[in-house]
Amino acid sequence: MSDPIDHQIAELIAEVLGVELDAVASMRRGEDPWDSLRHLEIVFAVEDACGVRLSTAEVTEVTTPAELAGLVRTRHGS
Repeated sequence: MSDPIDHQIAELIAEVLGVELDAVASMRRGEDPWDSLRHLEIVFAVEDACGVRLSTAEVTEVTTPAELAGLVRTRHGS
């Protein structure tokens, strides 16, 4: 996980879900402990920390840390 955005997203997810950072890369929304309520908490944390706003469609479609990091990268133009 050499990309700073990937690392930041993984740290935020680990913090919200209360899991080890190493476990985040293989996690998916809908699998324990990443339920729908925690998903919204993750999205809010990412939006606040990264200074982005995600659309309802994006929030609904994202299922992995990599997808979430990709959306943040798109918003930042990188």
